[in-house]
Amino acid sequence: MGKDLVLYLFYYEAVPRGTEIEKEGTAMNTIKIKGYASRKANADRIRYTIGFVSKDVKASRASEQVKKQCDVFLKNMKELGFDVSKFHLDGDIIEKEYNKEEKKAKRTVSFELPFDPKINNAIYTIIRKEDLNVETQTGFFLSDRNRLHNELLKEALLDSKRKAELIAEANNQKVKYAELISDNKYDADYDKDFDDSDLRCGDVCGIVLDDDSLSAELSARQIEEYANLYVTWVIE
Repeated sequence: MGKDLVLYLFYYEAVPRGTEIEKEGTAMNTIKIKGYASRKANADRIRYTIGFVSKDVKASRASEQVKKQCDVFLKNMKELGFDVSKFHLDGDIIEKEYNKEEKKAKRTVSFELPFDPKINNAIYTIIRKEDLNVETQTGFFLSDRNRLHNELLKEALLDSKRKAELIAEANNQKVKYAELISDNKYDADYDKDFDDSDLRCGDVCGIVLDDDSLSAELSARQIEEYANLYVTWVIE
């Protein structure tokens, strides 16, 4: 009883706010503590999703127009040195506009590239120069997310152990070993291996872009990766 009291008093006074602890029973003499680690990193991959849009009273004309817009864009990208066969057709849609006689046609193309602000500027320069009617969306990712997450798991384990040692020391005990470790799952949709050998700027495809604009100096958005572990420690 006395040990339990000392343990919980120390938890409220000395354990950093945000620590989660669960005492699992005096017979097993274990404590369950959450470990946490996080790190921010600049994205090094970018996915472009570009929808070419046209409206016309005739669906056939609208459809033909989006095809032409898409071909113009791909021709410009190919002239820059990209292998457009690695781009993906995500879909073709023809639908009637709400409360209008017009039909809307849309062709969506997506592709992933290493992040480079000069290439980003070049893509939007093509859209502007060719007066393309498009809807665009971009997503930023880390190519080495698995490696980073594994490092954070180790840091989270050490974080949990440090907290357990603080609690055990206050109770005149020592942490012996981890009895159970559970990892909170995370979104791994983009953890697939990413081979950008045919798309990378530089020696591979010979892409050289002259761009002295200030936007060519921008870095990619930061992504925060984190790891949570729930560790049951045996103490005595």
